Amino acid sequence: MKAMLSQPMRDKTQEEIVATRDRAIKHLTDAGYEIVNTLFTDEWYSEDSMNSRGVVNKPLCFLAK
Repeated sequence: MKAMLSQPMRDKTQEEIVATRDRAIKHLTDAGYEIVNTLFTDEWYSEDSMNSRGVVNKPLCFLAK
């Protein structure tokens, strides 16, 4: 079984996002799920990189990935 996490990020700190995600991952892996990673933290998705590429709609960029 696989699970893909989708969570609200607007108006949340990076720490809140990570903490919520970690809790969900623990719960799901304890239940036997394999987690599909959808949290893109590599340089390609950094704020500076997206700005230099001219990305206007950042949420859409993440969704397209």
